[in-house]
Amino acid sequence: MAILHTLRTAYYFLHGALVAPHIRSILEPAVTRVYVGYRAMDLFMHVNNARYLEYFEFARWHHGARANINARFWDTGVYPVVGTAHVQFLKELKPGRFAFVSTQVVGVHKRSLVLEQRLVTHKPKTQEEVLHATMVMRATFLRKGKALEIADVIKAYDLDPDYFRKAIPFHGVEPPAPTGKGLGGTDPTVAPAMPPFIAQYNECDDAWRARLKEERERGMPALGVNLDDMPKE
Repeated sequence: MAILHTLRTAYYFLHGALVAPHIRSILEPAVTRVYVGYRAMDLFMHVNNARYLEYFEFARWHHGARANINARFWDTGVYPVVGTAHVQFLKELKPGRFAFVSTQVVGVHKRSLVLEQRLVTHKPKTQEEVLHATMVMRATFLRKGKALEIADVIKAYDLDPDYFRKAIPFHGVEPPAPTGKGLGGTDPTVAPAMPPFIAQYNECDDAWRARLKEERERGMPALGVNLDDMPKE
């Protein structure tokens, strides 16, 4: 299983780097076609929920390769990691077909870029789009294991600073005005606005992380349960 996953990851990365049209930077959206095989099917005869994360990952590798992220990594030593992810499962997905995954940056939060991905298929007869799942995630960029400020990411990946100084469009929905809280040193007076539900997602994630920090400070077990109180196998 691990070998197959690695091979498929390599395929999407190489396809993005060598075959698909290149995009100027990771700030540009991209769409990736993924094959949904029968190996992903579970006992309920549909694609298992864990497989959606795999398809989203393939799309991010493909998106990054199209933006030449590998060259940026070798030149700067800066690479992205998933900081947090939230998936909405909307409609079951049957195997044995192709699906399309969109990937786009929709905002910034502290040291992270906020991305949204969507997995869509088309009805065979009408070609009507069917949205199966969406995922909102935060990508943090590291160098030698340490998280970078967004200003450093902009420099390392040669991103357009103006993109971060304006309201970021989101599926045709007009976002609110910039907050004016600043953004990692790129501009002390202007920060990008995000769709309301993205901002709420960030607030929820911050609250969750604060709770985990409080638990650590209180010396509570990392598992959230005391193993001494659990039945012994």
